[in-house]
Amino acid sequence: MCIGAARRHALSHLFLFTTIVLVFTLCVPVLSRAQLSEVDEAGLSQTYAKSGISYVIGDSQYRITRDSFRISDTDHDPYNWIELNNIIVDDGSGNYFSMDTPENLDDVNRIDVGTNDLGQTSIFMNLSLNVEPRTYTVGSFVFCGQDLGSLRLESFRTAPSNMLTISGRADGTSGINLEYQTEIMIDAAKFMYNTTPEELRLGGIRLSRYAFGDPSDPSTWTFSGKFKVGDLENSNPATIDVGTADNGDGTTTTSVYYNLPMKGSIRVQDVNFGGNNFGPCAIDGINVHRLGIQIPGN
Repeated sequence: MCIGAARRHALSHLFLFTTIVLVFTLCVPVLSRAQLSEVDEAGLSQTYAKSGISYVIGDSQYRITRDSFRISDTDHDPYNWIELNNIIVDDGSGNYFSMDTPENLDDVNRIDVGTNDLGQTSIFMNLSLNVEPRTYTVGSFVFCGQDLGSLRLESFRTAPSNMLTISGRADGTSGINLEYQTEIMIDAAKFMYNTTPEELRLGGIRLSRYAFGDPSDPSTWTFSGKFKVGDLENSNPATIDVGTADNGDGTTTTSVYYNLPMKGSIRVQDVNFGGNNFGPCAIDGINVHRLGIQIPGN
């Protein structure tokens, strides 16, 4: 349930903002310090070899800055650009953020490889790297040469044990199948318009599998399970493919094709635009069977 056209408009900004930041996050290289602990003979005698790798990160401090992250089209001269300029990832106050693994040993990071009865090999990953909050700030968001303003995600974090499964195709064709399960919490997503001193703010964002409580009363909300992108068990995975198409004029275009089916709930505690509070927003029972994205598109 989402009440009012203004909230739907605001939520569309949230989807755009979140997509941009997630793509940027995946492209940010991060180096981590590994800490080794010596095992005595008694402890070593109780250790048995198993498949896969488990690892933890401790005492980590990061502050990431980038002058610019840009994406262009290829069918114009000169190219048109989407630009994220003056990027900062920190704790929200100019200090370091942490990627430490939770102390609960059940939530350590793990990588395993397995093959099913059909001969399909998959990589299974348990990820607990984004549990500690961090803030993403984009000083200027530029679209086709027009500076639209600044973007900010405050205290972005996930629950422990985010499950990522990656596999090839069982039929032997090219491409990647994947499934990702996560629970995301964001204190606030902000878009400050450059042309007018007004801000679109979405506060208390939560992505989960299920949401309970009165959609109009955030004080009653509770959440359970993880938001799912792709569904391998029911033969509807998220997919990534690369292909070249004939444009019909003697030219071809090579594109990346994404299909992102998803299940879950998205709730926002308050939507505020220009100082006007539009109240909470809830979209429950999301079941997207297919969401196709082509880059570059036609």
